[in-house]
Amino acid sequence: MEHDFTRVINSLSESPLPDDIFSQIKCYLQQQTNDVLPSFISQSFQSLFTLEHWAWKLLSQDFHKFINQSHYLELFHSLGQLNFRLVFKRDQIEANIKSSLLIPENIQWIDQMFDQFDKIEDQNDPFFTIISLWLDNISYLIHEHTQFENLPIIIHLCERIGKDFILSNQYKTYLTQLCQIEISQSIFTTKQLFYIRTCSFMFRMYICSIVDKSPFQGEELLHRYGDDYLQMISIHSYTVNSWSQELLICIAHLIDFICACCWWGTEKAMYIKNLVASEQIVYDHIQGLIRIVDEVICKQIYEELVKSGYRVWIDYDQIHGNVMDAMAQAIERSNIIIVCMSEQYRRSNYCRAEAHYAFQRQLKIVPILLQEHYTPDGWLLFLIGQLLYVDFTKYEFPRAIELLIQELKAPGIEENRVASVQSKRDKNLVASLSPKVVTLPESILDWSQEDVQNWLVGFNLRQMAQLLVDFDGPSLNSLSEFITKSDPQEILTLFQDDCSRNINENVSLLELARFRTLLNERQLATGANRLMKKTSSIMNLLRHCRMM
Repeated sequence: MEHDFTRVINSLSESPLPDDIFSQIKCYLQQQTNDVLPSFISQSFQSLFTLEHWAWKLLSQDFHKFINQSHYLELFHSLGQLNFRLVFKRDQIEANIKSSLLIPENIQWIDQMFDQFDKIEDQNDPFFTIISLWLDNISYLIHEHTQFENLPIIIHLCERIGKDFILSNQYKTYLTQLCQIEISQSIFTTKQLFYIRTCSFMFRMYICSIVDKSPFQGEELLHRYGDDYLQMISIHSYTVNSWSQELLICIAHLIDFICACCWWGTEKAMYIKNLVASEQIVYDHIQGLIRIVDEVICKQIYEELVKSGYRVWIDYDQIHGNVMDAMAQAIERSNIIIVCMSEQYRRSNYCRAEAHYAFQRQLKIVPILLQEHYTPDGWLLFLIGQLLYVDFTKYEFPRAIELLIQELKAPGIEENRVASVQSKRDKNLVASLSPKVVTLPESILDWSQEDVQNWLVGFNLRQMAQLLVDFDGPSLNSLSEFITKSDPQEILTLFQDDCSRNINENVSLLELARFRTLLNERQLATGANRLMKKTSSIMNLLRHCRMM
């Protein structure tokens, strides 16, 4: 087979090309399943290298001479799909081999490829699809093997993406279109998806790298796109069930891109205040992200279980009339309930009532974890006890589904049952649940009066603890906003009056200053940490979106 493939590839140098060469190459590429791909790469590397570079040269020239010929498009799609599988063969194919095949040989090819964009008038030109396929694979390669992010040709590629597309008026227009309540499917052209999906993803790789990013500024990008992004999340986080695949792809990549702008390649959210100016905005935004991630994953789980032959009830497509009645009827007709553990689930009164009714009827309960770093507490911890759960944040989605189906098929769960399962990182990970240590709720808006007092006393803010004895989290947040917006002298006078009237003391300037600093740090850290927790979930979404 190796010699046959080499013979066919050598025919690419002939002019004119043999009529059947494309179908022969496509056939060879499609035969390379994941199991045989490593041996194919090893045996036919030089021939595949020749094919990859032939493809890049063709893309950098006047590709439109060939774009309407179906055999060219079919070959490029087959090669692109093989390259995608190549990227994620982590252990059996060396990273340097992947990079030599996927990364173009010279900068001129990249520049010539981008120079063709202005000549294209058709918004659905196949050229955009092919370029997206090629650049997406490079982005995935960099994501999997970060040692290539500082290659001069990669830096040049990303800077062209940034200057020509990310900072363009066209990108702004496409983002604005996504902020509409009603979105026409017609806006999702191949050109629009190239801008929002491919360019956002590749530029995100650049932002997260350690290279010099001086041509661009995180503040500038967040100032340019932050308001539209927040509006988009606010609108569409309530309509996840009606999203098209294209909308899912766009929103997932934009979330990842904006989060990367906040961190700008560092370990701290350097520019998060340029995106979210208050604790309330942070809270609203995080809740929107939680709704999106939870509902998208639930929808994927639903579809996989239906494919496996299960009859599944899920509220977004089967509730009619009274919500509580519909939920009760569904539980009465079910044998198993899957509890999708997340902060959003625990907060929902409907979810609590549903789970409690299932518990009363002694249904088999199978918990799954959807939110990374979330530890069940309160009624949810009491409900699941020591049940084994499937962690969708630690496993590749296919593996997590496999574990879930195993649990669904299991005849019962004994009280002390502990299962050893293999994670993608830890081969001896034991899925178990332990009680949560009592800590302050992550969001200040969730703090009780006792939480506020514990926080103040914990930082030795004695005077503030006496003054704010009746404050809960929302009150503390309102006070913070009032302090931020008011004149400093006015604030000092008000605190002095309260100290004199309520505790018969003069206000401590040092304690007041420290109080403001600690409160600001807490609000910023809360927003940064919660955004960080969603990043890995968003990346999982991107992986699933890749083949859509």
